[in-house]
Amino acid sequence: MKTQILLICFLLLPIGVYADSSLKAGDLERICTSSSEDERVVCSLIVKAYKDGFIEGIANGIIGAYRYDPDILAIVKDVKAKDFAPRFNKVVAQSTCIQNVQVDDLAKAFSGYVKLNPSVQAAPYRTAMFRMIEATYCKK
Repeated sequence: MKTQILLICFLLLPIGVYADSSLKAGDLERICTSSSEDERVVCSLIVKAYKDGFIEGIANGIIGAYRYDPDILAIVKDVKAKDFAPRFNKVVAQSTCIQNVQVDDLAKAFSGYVKLNPSVQAAPYRTAMFRMIEATYCKK
């Protein structure tokens, strides 16, 4: 029931503001810090989708490197998947930096980053999100 209510709330919000192709970092920051519960739910959905896509993209990139780079493939082709999984998971975890970050914490960090870096407000939210992740969670 709660999922249905969230979906209805999401569908009733003005779509133009939340369209992926036009969503700017400043717009997402305002949504995430809004006093409206509905807007904060939309923020969480957008941030969760970004987080999931970011992790999936990293994982697919790593799989691609192992599968399509002949030098790497030669090293690991005879390794069983169950034996290779810990190595793969370690690389994914180190590359994403956000697997253990909660969506609400990621949204708060994003809002703080945009406020501290006003030059990113007009940039696509994805650009600002990536920069924030690198600056906040992927420090080496």
